[in-house]
Amino acid sequence: MKSYTPILKWRQGEYQALFKLDDSIKNKIKPIFVIPPIEYDFEEQRPKKTIQEHIQTVPKRYIAKWRNRTSFIELHESLIDQHMNDGRSVINFIISELNKDGIFATPVVKIQHPKFYLDEIAGLIMGNDAGLAIRVYFNELMNASVNLSLKSIMNAFGKGCEKVDLIIDLGSPENFEPYNIFAKAISTAVKKISDIPYFKSFTIVSHSLNLSTVKPPGGSLIRHEWELYKCLTHELKNIRVPNYSDFTIETPDFISQDMRLLKPAGKVVYTTDRTWEVVKGKQFRGNEVQMISHCKSIANANYYYGKLYSVGDKKIYDTAFNGSSTGTLGTWKDVGINHHITVVVNQLAKTLFGKI
Repeated sequence: MKSYTPILKWRQGEYQALFKLDDSIKNKIKPIFVIPPIEYDFEEQRPKKTIQEHIQTVPKRYIAKWRNRTSFIELHESLIDQHMNDGRSVINFIISELNKDGIFATPVVKIQHPKFYLDEIAGLIMGNDAGLAIRVYFNELMNASVNLSLKSIMNAFGKGCEKVDLIIDLGSPENFEPYNIFAKAISTAVKKISDIPYFKSFTIVSHSLNLSTVKPPGGSLIRHEWELYKCLTHELKNIRVPNYSDFTIETPDFISQDMRLLKPAGKVVYTTDRTWEVVKGKQFRGNEVQMISHCKSIANANYYYGKLYSVGDKKIYDTAFNGSSTGTLGTWKDVGINHHITVVVNQLAKTLFGKI
């Protein structure tokens, strides 16, 4: 089967969802952990934490939640030039502290990263067997010089493609359809990269979920990235079938908002083989009891996978019928991500020699 590379923001709801996965599922994924920017305190008119406070717990929590499993580590752009109290850069601190415990997470670099950041990571991985991941965005993929750009980065790091994980990020295309036409355009661009068959791994990521379009009481959204991926496996089967990646049920961007002014709705995002089924209600705070009816709606639906399918599914069932806590907004993000990852891994397990 092909691997799954979920992109997850390093926040409590996301890493709790990972922690609660069945070990058989954990062993089949290699997540990209994106370390988020420091949150802003709109009431105090200042950042909520110092860089030291924001980052110092990351290695310990990683070890507690993910242990020695493999992953990719990427920093939000606002963190790449920041330093800890001991003078180490943020990426140096995270990678070095993990290495002390025998954990070798793969740092992610981008073509547009400044030289000082590339040099910083080069100092961490050159001269050893540590790997490197390069994340290429859609506009860069479509550039005629993409092959030269990749070779330039690999040469700067002293790494052959067999030590490099290539991640192509299509972003959030305005239109995925027709899937076959879009897949042909992407495959044509991918073929410009001469070493595709020899990279350590090759992954394509995209995103289509837009929850802002869903009004109460909810709706059904097509998982366009999965439908596109099926076409891509056909288009690229004679070169190299890519691994699958998405942003689970999250958005790619980090949006800083004054939560005092927001009234987020209570909702559950439930992944099926082809759709997201979204059950959405009123403002969550003060109306937490609504989650019981939301969960009953899912548990009674013909698309429900059953309470034994994942920890997320069990939480839905127990809230619907067994008096389990209605939780927090973070609880239901955790539930949705846990279920989503389980679904994708099982979908990929149905793949035979790259054919879906």
